[in-house]
Formats: sequence, structure tokens, C-alpha cells
Amino acid sequence: MISSIPELDKLYRERGENFLKDLFDSYVIISEKINASDFYVMKKGSSILYLKKSEEPINLIDRTLALFYEKGIRHFEELSAEAKAKMPEDWLFGFDYFPGEASIYGKVPPSGLILSRILIKSPETLRTLKTIEDPRVLSEWAHTLNVQENPPLFAGKLDEERKAKLLEFLSTPKDQLEEILGTDSFFKYLFSILDPKGYYLYRPLLSNDENAVIDSIIFKFVKPGGDKIVTAKIVDPYMHSLYSKESSKRGTVDSVSILILDVLEYLETHGLKPEMAIGEFPDEKYLNLVCSIYNDYMEAKEDDLQRLDFETRDFAKAVEYSLNTELIPNEKTREIVSRSVNNSKIFQIMLNSLRKKRDPERTNDVLTPMIIKDFNKLIDKIKEISEKKETSEFKTFGDYLNNKKVLENLFTEEKPIKTLISNDLKIEL
Repeated sequence: MISSIPELDKLYRERGENFLKDLFDSYVIISEKINASDFYVMKKGSSILYLKKSEEPINLIDRTLALFYEKGIRHFEELSAEAKAKMPEDWLFGFDYFPGEASIYGKVPPSGLILSRILIKSPETLRTLKTIEDPRVLSEWAHTLNVQENPPLFAGKLDEERKAKLLEFLSTPKDQLEEILGTDSFFKYLFSILDPKGYYLYRPLLSNDENAVIDSIIFKFVKPGGDKIVTAKIVDPYMHSLYSKESSKRGTVDSVSILILDVLEYLETHGLKPEMAIGEFPDEKYLNLVCSIYNDYMEAKEDDLQRLDFETRDFAKAVEYSLNTELIPNEKTREIVSRSVNNSKIFQIMLNSLRKKRDPERTNDVLTPMIIKDFNKLIDKIKEISEKKETSEFKTFGDYLNNKKVLENLFTEEKPIKTLISNDLKIEL
């Protein structure tokens, strides 16, 4: 995402025309910004690490919540050993990522991945030492990794006529642009400036239609010596309008809030079962614990919960936002979520909500400040259980029997979870 990159018209208003003229005297690299999600990979030893942000790994919970990251992960799992061997350790490859088979552009790359940047990291601190955005280097690595490249639309020096037309564009109010442009295609107008004689048949990267929707155009102004680069963008007026409409939309939180409150009240009464947090790593323990909570909760509440109406935005109805049931370790959980769409949605909400505290400032009629305070105490308890380091010793023979019973329940359906012998951890609120 590029929210941190300033817009050229804003720079024009805030810094003045002379500042822009100075930038336009630089060597300019212009490229199309793709409106997509972030996806990163890094090689560590013989393993490939996957990240959703440059410093945030994709963990088991993220992959279970939805199929969203599976396409990108599958691409690297199937990548040739020769290509993987060429990847330097501690290089973080950043991609614009399409998890599904459709997009606002009409098509997506087969891999869903467009290489957009490479970050060279310090092996000790993982601090970014250098960012590689040179289109020649990115093109070579895109070929090696068998992903889409995003070649520059223009690279060179702007002549005086192009500078004047760009300044005219930037000084025009957005609501008057279509009248000034003489076309509703921002992309087409831009290249009437960059290529006025039509020598090149420019098309948006993911479309053969010159009138297709684009997100933004990125300008990199490279000062002599290449040590200083100023990056800015021009956003398609259509996308500006689209973003404004999306930001004004607010989905209902009523059903989700009601569910969260009901789960909280249920756990206040029945307590948590820390012995169900089975696994080597915290995310494994958390996933098994939530499966336990979900199974018991649904056994008591499933019929009533079918009346809840969970509003889903159109984009979230795509298959890539579906629950990844293959990664659910508990057979009973998988059986329950398969019974209805609502059951699956409830598990997604619980799995996502019980791992993070809620903002006490974001309240509503259901989740009041006091309820959120109590809910956040519950999250602390769950985190404590999930992150507790296990020992190989049992304090009593009863502990051994209890753990044995838990493990058996994960792989058989002979006895329901609620019949397990456990000392429930009550939530003190």
C-alpha cells in the first residue's frame, strides 16, 4: 500500500511551483502503482519465511482464518530448487499480491505476484540496510522467481513541454480534471503527455485497455549521483472517488458485537481449559485452545446462533476469504464449521477476535467500555496460556491422565470435549 507516499498535487500546494520545477529537472522514473495486498518472502537457511508486512510473519492463525495467503505460499513451495538456491539470505522480496483469480483490473498474473521492491536486511537486527527498486534488478529477479515484473512506463528527463503540461494537471482542481483532460481516462491523458506522437503503445500492466482503471502513477525523481530520491504519486481521480465511497461505507458490527459479548459471558461462566492449549508453538496452542472453546460453545449455542446475520462485504465473499479448514487440527471443529456458513463465520470471528485486545475507545451499544475492559482481561488470560512454556514433567498422576485424555480427544470423537476432566481456569473480572 502507498498511503505514506505524498501526492504530487499536494506537494505542489504545500511546497510551491518552484519546488516541483526543481524536481522535474531530475532524472524521472515513472511506473504504475498496482492496487493490491502486500506479500513478502525471505530465505533463512533452507527455509522460506512468509510475511504479510515487512516485519510481520504470516503465522498459523493467519493461514487458518482464510485461504488468502495460500496462492502466494504455494507458488514458492512449487518454485524450483535452482531458483530458491539463487535467493540470497536476508533479502526480503516484496510483492504486490492478488490472492484470487479476479481484480478491479480484470485479470491478475498467474502467480498472483508482482515483484515491486527488495529490502536487504541486517542478519543480526533485521534492520533494512538498502532498498532495491532499480527496474533492471527487479526485472532479473522477477524472471528468476517466475513472477510478474512491473516495468517502468517512462525513464529519462522531461522536456519543457511535458513539464508544463504536468504542472497544469497538478494545478487543476480534481473536480475539473475531466473537463481539462478531454477524456475520462487518466492513464490515456498521462501518456498523451509522455508520448505525444504515439510512438509507444502503452497499456496498463494488467489490462489491454488503455481506458482501464489504474490506481496511481509513481514518480521517482533521482538527483545527480543517485544518492537522493524523492518519491511521489498521482492518484487516478476515479480511484480518489472510489476510496471516498469505500471509506464512507460502514458495515454493521451488531452481530459481531453480540457474538463477542455472548462468548465473553459464556467463558466467564464456564472458564477456559488451559490443558487444551496443545502444541509446540504459541500459535499452535492458541489454535487448539480456540477449537476447544468453539466446540463447547457451539454445543450449547449452535441453534440460537443461526439467527445471527453476519453482513459480509462483496469482496469478502470470494473464495480466498473462506476458512482454511485443512489447517484446523480438531476433527470435531471441522465437522461443526461444515454444517453451515454461519458456523464457519463464527469460528473465523472467534479465532480472529480472541487473539487481540479491542480498542477501549471504539465502543458501541453492545461493547461498552466496561465490557471491553473485561474482554481484554480475557485476552490476557488466553495469551498467558498460549505462550506458557511446557515442561516434560507431570506434577501428579492425575496430570498425566488429564493430558492423555486431551490428546486422545484431538484425534478421536469418542467423547465430547465437555466431558474431559479439567480444572477450569476461571476468569477473574
